[in-house]
Amino acid sequence: MIAILAFIGAILFTWEALVVLFVLGIICEYNEWRGFAIFIAIVSAICAYFFFSVPLVTVAEYSAGYLVIGFIWSFWRYKRHVDKVVDEIKENGRRSGDTTRLEYLKPTRMVGTIVAWVIVWPFSFVENFTQDIIRGIELVIKKVLHKVYNAIYASAIKSLDVEEKKE
Repeated sequence: MIAILAFIGAILFTWEALVVLFVLGIICEYNEWRGFAIFIAIVSAICAYFFFSVPLVTVAEYSAGYLVIGFIWSFWRYKRHVDKVVDEIKENGRRSGDTTRLEYLKPTRMVGTIVAWVIVWPFSFVENFTQDIIRGIELVIKKVLHKVYNAIYASAIKSLDVEEKKE
Protein backbone atom coordinates (compact mmCIF):
# COMPACT_ATOMS: atom_id res chain seq x y z
CA MET A 1 0.00 0.00 0.00
CA ILE A 2 2.82 2.40 0.85
CA ALA A 3 4.49 1.55 -2.45
CA ILE A 4 1.31 2.44 -4.35
CA LEU A 5 1.01 5.78 -2.52
CA ALA A 6 4.67 6.52 -3.20
CA PHE A 7 4.16 5.71 -6.88
CA ILE A 8 1.11 7.99 -7.10
CA GLY A 9 2.99 10.73 -5.26
CA ALA A 10 5.97 10.42 -7.61
CA ILE A 11 3.64 10.82 -10.60
CA LEU A 12 1.52 13.65 -9.18
CA PHE A 13 4.32 15.86 -7.90
CA THR A 14 5.89 16.66 -11.27
CA TRP A 15 5.64 19.51 -13.76
CA GLU A 16 4.06 17.20 -16.29
CA ALA A 17 1.29 16.23 -13.87
CA LEU A 18 0.56 19.89 -13.11
CA VAL A 19 0.31 20.65 -16.84
CA VAL A 20 -2.00 17.65 -17.39
CA LEU A 21 -4.17 18.69 -14.42
CA PHE A 22 -4.36 22.24 -15.80
CA VAL A 23 -5.45 20.99 -19.23
CA LEU A 24 -8.00 18.64 -17.64
CA GLY A 25 -9.34 21.57 -15.63
CA ILE A 26 -9.78 23.62 -18.81
CA ILE A 27 -11.59 20.72 -20.48
CA CYS A 28 -13.88 20.33 -17.47
CA GLU A 29 -14.64 24.06 -17.45
CA TYR A 30 -15.34 24.04 -21.20
CA ASN A 31 -17.80 21.17 -20.81
CA GLU A 32 -19.33 22.81 -17.73
CA TRP A 33 -18.37 19.93 -15.46
CA ARG A 34 -18.00 22.31 -12.52
CA GLY A 35 -17.57 19.66 -9.81
CA PHE A 36 -14.72 17.95 -11.64
CA ALA A 37 -13.10 21.32 -12.38
CA ILE A 38 -13.18 22.25 -8.68
CA PHE A 39 -11.82 18.83 -7.70
CA ILE A 40 -8.98 19.14 -10.22
CA ALA A 41 -8.21 22.66 -8.96
CA ILE A 42 -7.94 21.36 -5.39
CA VAL A 43 -5.74 18.42 -6.45
CA SER A 44 -3.57 20.82 -8.48
CA ALA A 45 -3.18 23.14 -5.49
CA ILE A 46 -2.20 20.24 -3.22
CA CYS A 47 0.29 18.93 -5.77
CA ALA A 48 1.79 22.38 -6.25
CA TYR A 49 2.04 22.83 -2.48
CA PHE A 50 4.04 19.61 -2.10
CA PHE A 51 6.03 20.12 -5.31
CA PHE A 52 7.18 23.65 -4.45
CA SER A 53 7.40 23.18 -0.62
CA VAL A 54 5.72 26.51 0.08
CA PRO A 55 5.10 27.52 3.75
CA LEU A 56 1.44 27.49 4.84
CA VAL A 57 1.41 31.23 5.64
CA THR A 58 2.45 31.97 2.07
CA VAL A 59 -0.19 29.56 0.79
CA ALA A 60 -2.82 31.44 2.86
CA GLU A 61 -1.69 34.82 1.51
CA TYR A 62 -1.69 33.64 -2.08
CA SER A 63 -5.05 31.92 -1.57
CA ALA A 64 -6.57 35.23 -0.48
CA GLY A 65 -5.18 36.91 -3.58
CA TYR A 66 -6.39 34.01 -5.71
CA LEU A 67 -9.92 34.40 -4.35
CA VAL A 68 -9.93 38.18 -4.95
CA ILE A 69 -8.94 37.59 -8.58
CA GLY A 70 -11.56 34.83 -8.74
CA PHE A 71 -14.32 37.16 -7.55
CA ILE A 72 -13.33 39.82 -10.07
CA TRP A 73 -13.24 37.18 -12.80
CA SER A 74 -16.67 35.85 -11.77
CA PHE A 75 -18.19 39.33 -12.20
CA TRP A 76 -16.74 39.60 -15.71
CA ARG A 77 -17.65 36.01 -16.62
CA TYR A 78 -21.23 36.37 -15.34
CA LYS A 79 -21.69 39.58 -17.34
CA ARG A 80 -20.39 37.88 -20.50
CA HIS A 81 -22.65 34.89 -19.92
CA VAL A 82 -25.77 37.02 -19.37
CA ASP A 83 -24.97 39.22 -22.38
CA LYS A 84 -24.46 36.14 -24.57
CA VAL A 85 -27.83 34.62 -23.62
CA VAL A 86 -29.64 37.94 -24.06
CA ASP A 87 -27.99 38.44 -27.47
CA GLU A 88 -29.07 34.93 -28.52
CA ILE A 89 -32.65 35.72 -27.51
CA LYS A 90 -32.58 39.03 -29.42
CA GLU A 91 -31.04 37.34 -32.47
CA ASN A 92 -33.54 34.47 -32.59
CA GLY A 93 -36.60 36.43 -31.49
CA ARG A 94 -38.60 35.79 -28.36
CA ARG A 95 -39.75 32.19 -27.94
CA SER A 96 -41.80 30.38 -25.34
CA GLY A 97 -38.76 28.95 -23.50
CA ASP A 98 -37.00 32.29 -23.16
CA THR A 99 -38.70 33.13 -19.88
CA THR A 100 -37.26 29.95 -18.39
CA ARG A 101 -33.80 30.74 -19.79
CA LEU A 102 -33.94 34.22 -18.27
CA GLU A 103 -35.08 32.76 -14.96
CA TYR A 104 -32.01 30.50 -14.89
CA LEU A 105 -29.77 33.54 -15.49
CA LYS A 106 -30.62 35.02 -12.12
CA PRO A 107 -27.60 34.97 -9.79
CA THR A 108 -29.60 33.07 -7.15
CA ARG A 109 -30.09 30.23 -9.68
CA MET A 110 -26.43 30.25 -10.77
CA VAL A 111 -24.71 30.17 -7.38
CA GLY A 112 -22.97 26.85 -8.11
CA THR A 113 -21.67 28.07 -11.44
CA ILE A 114 -20.50 31.39 -9.99
CA VAL A 115 -18.71 29.59 -7.15
CA ALA A 116 -17.00 27.40 -9.74
CA TRP A 117 -15.92 30.49 -11.70
CA VAL A 118 -14.38 31.91 -8.51
CA ILE A 119 -12.56 28.70 -7.63
CA VAL A 120 -11.41 27.61 -11.09
CA TRP A 121 -10.87 31.06 -12.61
CA PRO A 122 -7.57 30.15 -14.34
CA PHE A 123 -9.30 27.29 -16.19
CA SER A 124 -12.29 29.50 -17.01
CA PHE A 125 -10.04 32.35 -18.16
CA VAL A 126 -8.02 30.18 -20.53
CA GLU A 127 -11.18 28.51 -21.86
CA ASN A 128 -12.83 31.88 -22.52
CA PHE A 129 -9.72 33.36 -24.10
CA THR A 130 -9.26 30.42 -26.49
CA GLN A 131 -12.99 30.45 -27.25
CA ASP A 132 -12.71 34.14 -28.24
CA ILE A 133 -9.82 33.29 -30.58
CA ILE A 134 -11.81 30.44 -32.16
CA ARG A 135 -14.87 32.70 -32.60
CA GLY A 136 -12.63 35.30 -34.25
CA ILE A 137 -11.30 32.73 -36.71
CA GLU A 138 -14.86 31.55 -37.45
CA LEU A 139 -15.91 35.15 -38.10
CA VAL A 140 -13.01 35.70 -40.52
CA ILE A 141 -13.94 32.52 -42.39
CA LYS A 142 -17.65 33.45 -42.54
CA LYS A 143 -17.16 37.12 -43.47
CA VAL A 144 -13.92 37.20 -45.48
CA LEU A 145 -12.76 33.80 -46.69
CA HIS A 146 -16.09 32.12 -47.50
CA LYS A 147 -15.77 33.02 -51.21
CA VAL A 148 -12.44 31.21 -51.44
CA TYR A 149 -13.90 28.08 -49.86
CA ASN A 150 -16.98 28.27 -52.09
CA ALA A 151 -14.74 28.53 -55.18
CA ILE A 152 -12.75 25.48 -54.06
CA TYR A 153 -16.00 23.58 -53.49
CA ALA A 154 -17.47 24.59 -56.87
CA SER A 155 -14.25 23.60 -58.62
CA ALA A 156 -14.20 20.22 -56.92
CA ILE A 157 -17.81 19.27 -57.74
CA LYS A 158 -17.87 20.80 -61.25
CA SER A 159 -17.10 17.47 -62.90
CA LEU A 160 -20.05 15.75 -61.16
CA ASP A 161 -22.76 17.76 -62.98
CA VAL A 162 -24.54 18.46 -59.71
CA GLU A 163 -26.85 21.41 -59.34
CA GLU A 164 -26.07 23.21 -56.15
CA LYS A 165 -28.43 25.28 -54.06
CA LYS A 166 -27.63 28.95 -53.52
CA GLU A 167 -27.00 29.82 -49.89
